Amino acid sequence: MIISHKYKFVFLKAAKAAGTSVEAALYPLLGPDDVVSTHKKSAGWKDEESYDIRRMNCGEDVKEHSGREAVLRVAGLEVWQTYFKFAVVRNPWDMVVSNYWWSKALYPKLVDTFKVFVMFMPLVDNRWLYFGDDCQPTLDYYIRFERLQEGFDEVCDKVGMPRTRLPMTMGKTRSDKRHYSSYYDRDTIQRVASQYAHEIRHFRYSFEEQQVPGMSGYFIRRP
Repeated sequence: MIISHKYKFVFLKAAKAAGTSVEAALYPLLGPDDVVSTHKKSAGWKDEESYDIRRMNCGEDVKEHSGREAVLRVAGLEVWQTYFKFAVVRNPWDMVVSNYWWSKALYPKLVDTFKVFVMFMPLVDNRWLYFGDDCQPTLDYYIRFERLQEGFDEVCDKVGMPRTRLPMTMGKTRSDKRHYSSYYDRDTIQRVASQYAHEIRHFRYSFEEQQVPGMSGYFIRRP
């Protein structure tokens, strides 16, 4: 999570959706009063490029993947209501493959085959970060992972921040770079479709999706 008073935005970091890359790009642009809940440094076994993100102006009780409640606690309701709020969304079938390789790197003795991982292990849940209790979107913009740099550029333009190239991070743990669809069978396709039905419907994802021409993210219109 990043709260920038300098540029008046809130970035909420969804799991397995390029959050570290976005944080690494944003961090050098922040002001001294801005809030960062991540403390992370690049490492050769997982990162293609170097970065050094330091926790700023919040305690360790504010977690890396914090949401609305943490923003309210740290910065207050006015910031939540008036700052530009954004996150990154990702095709759930692709995200689960990414999470499989990340989990396999961290817990090699616990993670078995991809099918066992999908069918029997807890899967990443970002829905609480994207949506409110009424299942409606709570943020102003959702960058599509599939067109990450373009969506990030739109955010930079929106908040008056210099456009910055997103670094490559956390990619080395996925040694098999096959298209995500090759990992799946009928059972695992359906398991992901069921688990992420709301995200799939709302963000218009599908299995074996080709990226949507011209669409780098979703602005949410407020009444």
